[in-house]
Amino acid sequence: MLSAGRRYSAGLRRPVLAWQLALLSLLLLGCYPKVTPTPTPGPAVVRVGYAESTRPLMDAVMPVYWDEIAAGTIETQVGHTVGLLEDLRMGRVDAILVPGEPAGEEEWWKSPVALEQLALVANPDNPLTGLTLQQVRAVFQGQVSTWDDMGWTAAKIEVVTREEGSAMWDLFDENVMQGRRVTLTAVVKPDTAATLDHVALHPWAIGYVPAASLDDRVNLLAVDGQYPSPETLAEQRYPLLYPVYLVAPQEPVGPLRTFVTWLLSRDGQAVIGRRYGRVR
Repeated sequence: MLSAGRRYSAGLRRPVLAWQLALLSLLLLGCYPKVTPTPTPGPAVVRVGYAESTRPLMDAVMPVYWDEIAAGTIETQVGHTVGLLEDLRMGRVDAILVPGEPAGEEEWWKSPVALEQLALVANPDNPLTGLTLQQVRAVFQGQVSTWDDMGWTAAKIEVVTREEGSAMWDLFDENVMQGRRVTLTAVVKPDTAATLDHVALHPWAIGYVPAASLDDRVNLLAVDGQYPSPETLAEQRYPLLYPVYLVAPQEPVGPLRTFVTWLLSRDGQAVIGRRYGRVR
């Protein structure tokens, strides 16, 4: 019986010893601070909205900026100027790129980054080569209503404009209409692509678009004897000229400042200058 009891006692001590060793290991581990790996933060991302009319500018600069300067630090989204301004007010974007200087919000930070031209376009069947600025104004007012007044045919002129209050409408009003009303019979289009589509398909149509968005489906008309071109842009000879602005709630810092600095640098302006006018 005694030997059996010793065997039982020895068997009991083995699990007790294992438990004590496990507890000792835990206590020893508790003496050292836990090392938690610190994740490497990715680059900060800036949200930049851009107006539909400035798409060619963003298409030109963003691939170069991502490849050469800071890949992945800029997220872009396209929209209409009115909506982009509201997004900026509500903090849904950090900056916006828009045609012309936005009215109001004087405390915002604004900087021109490019120069653009407002191009007058007609259907490719239209044989006219250009109009004077006074004729353009008369056509869009409805004072001149048929093409024979311009030396072509008796067909009724179809005026194509942008919605009142849009940035492109504001620029056309400032540079051409100067406060005069566009005819109530005008066809109103929401964006550049829709304007180009309509003018390309309607033989009596005339409209206006950013020069960088032109394609060969329409007939480009001179204004006061000048066509929008890199040369007239560089020399600022074309009469319908306007700046493209980058706008932010306050002076840019961090990745946004890096982006703005590059846009205004010699390299950035060289890229912009391929299709737009330089501001530096």
